[in-house]
Amino acid sequence: METENKQLNFPYVSYPTFKAFINHLHDTVVTEQIDNSMMPQNISGSARAAVTSALKSLGLIDAQNNTTQKLRDLAKAYDTKEWADAVRRNILSAYAGITGNINLKSVTRKQVDDLFADITPQMKDKCIRFFLTANKEAGIEYSPHLKIRRRFSQKRTGGKATQKSTEIPNSAHQPPGEQNDDGKTPAGVFDLQIPIASNGRCFIRFPLDITTDQFEVIKVSLASIELIAKQNTGSKKQ
Repeated sequence: METENKQLNFPYVSYPTFKAFINHLHDTVVTEQIDNSMMPQNISGSARAAVTSALKSLGLIDAQNNTTQKLRDLAKAYDTKEWADAVRRNILSAYAGITGNINLKSVTRKQVDDLFADITPQMKDKCIRFFLTANKEAGIEYSPHLKIRRRFSQKRTGGKATQKSTEIPNSAHQPPGEQNDDGKTPAGVFDLQIPIASNGRCFIRFPLDITTDQFEVIKVSLASIELIAKQNTGSKKQ
């Protein structure tokens, strides 16, 4: 039971999805209550539940989903010079009970893992990604050991161990469409080729184990591309 409670006490939604929701409130209005009827239509059911859980764990809504002043302050500060300070006051303040006087500039990954003790590994990684991204948004530097976790495989090439790295938050290690030295697409990813007549080839690379939360990030990115495309189309017609 304690594990379940701790999972609910920390945001696990992808930060871009959460931020897109705050942007939605900034562009519309902070309603008195948060429910599915006021959520953006392009957010999936699982993402809506994750956003609501994050709002509750951060104290931005109460147990009955009524909005608080903290949420109103956060939405008001979106896309302004007050945003970083608003993130510190209204998001990172929720972690004060576990971070204490820890120095993020020199902390190790194990120390951060210990902050989120008793949470399952998959859920823990999501919680940590949100926490670190919020710190970055607030302009707070953290240890480079939290960005890159290096491991060495047992395979050797020319007498040397091959090195692999993983970044937190997760990101592709190669530009879309780039291949390994053997001319093959790296294992564990898939390249979706999109023909664009005037500009040549376009690729979207995604991991084969992609989750619904990660797909929501892609949808947010596509919405930004759509806006640029509409602007370009409008300028050509003038």
